[in-house]
Amino acid sequence: MDEDAENSIRTRFPAAFQNGQFVKLIDIEAEINDLINKNIMSEKAANVAIMERKGVNLYHPFMNRILEKHTISSINFGKLSHITFVKQITRTLPIIHKIKAILKINTKKTFLLTDAVDEGKEVREVIKHLAYENSELTKVCGYVCKKEGIEKLKKIYPAITFSFVHEANDDKEYWNEITRLIQLSQTRLEPLDRDHCFSIYKFKSGMTNDQMIGLFNNILTEKLGYEINFEEDFLVPLEEEIESATLEIENIPQFIESFQIPVSEIFDIYRVIFRIRFDKNRNLFRSFCYFEIEIDTNKLSDNEKFCSELVNKCCPDGKGKKIITSVCVQCVENNLSSIVLDGVNQVISQHPISKQYNMQVVSQYSPYYSF
Repeated sequence: MDEDAENSIRTRFPAAFQNGQFVKLIDIEAEINDLINKNIMSEKAANVAIMERKGVNLYHPFMNRILEKHTISSINFGKLSHITFVKQITRTLPIIHKIKAILKINTKKTFLLTDAVDEGKEVREVIKHLAYENSELTKVCGYVCKKEGIEKLKKIYPAITFSFVHEANDDKEYWNEITRLIQLSQTRLEPLDRDHCFSIYKFKSGMTNDQMIGLFNNILTEKLGYEINFEEDFLVPLEEEIESATLEIENIPQFIESFQIPVSEIFDIYRVIFRIRFDKNRNLFRSFCYFEIEIDTNKLSDNEKFCSELVNKCCPDGKGKKIITSVCVQCVENNLSSIVLDGVNQVISQHPISKQYNMQVVSQYSPYYSF
């Protein structure tokens, strides 16, 4: 999920935070499990496309099982244009998460998994893209749809099968179910938008939320040379097991120098956000550094060495003149994030609190692209 959306999520979906007790959400995963068994696992091998951003977050517990029979791709609408990027999700997902971008879907038959369908605009865009790639969408499945929107899609695309857990008759029913999905996503450590790097740490029990925030306050204060303070997000009120906190970097030049982030005339960093999420029930926490940059596309096109000198290379050698897309922006952002997370990990490994609670990185998600 993009940062502005996550920061405003409580305002946009107030009903998700008004319950006296946080809603039990196990039944959602049970419903999704039934949906996948009946509509995906019962079918012959095909490509299963999952709609980002909330879709990937919703279906990721089931990806390993789907991969036993099908290929999986995720579909994301690019930052710089309306180009649809299709990314292949590999079997290594639960260990060291890697997603590689591809420009074509090789399988002719495709099923689409999405979280929700309102008017159906995104579904129509997916169908257009698949037609361009000579791939046919034969089935659309999801958690909730608005009846009016899905009926229109059925009339336009009679050859496509549509299957949803909940079919809402009006806006109230639809947004009640969307609220439940928002609540579910806020209990997970992974960001909704899996286009960004993050690390997940395991620690022995007993660590408190204040200690976790204090650890990162100390790390970045020592690293940057001036006092910083993470602010608690309160995204999930009354849910004691899940806590999150955010820091927006104010002195970006000092941040760049402290983490030895490469400086280039090709890109300019104008926003850096560091977020941590803490799950004391499972003894896990996630660190997540998000960059926003502007790229001079002309200078990038003219500089043949820039991409090859990145820490994590995403472009192949010998492919001729570089084509600049929104993936290039994400690639540079992720390279910068990776540098910061590696630097933080080095400090954490030597920190007294880390040694006291035996903190270890158990998963590093790195969505680098290759064409």
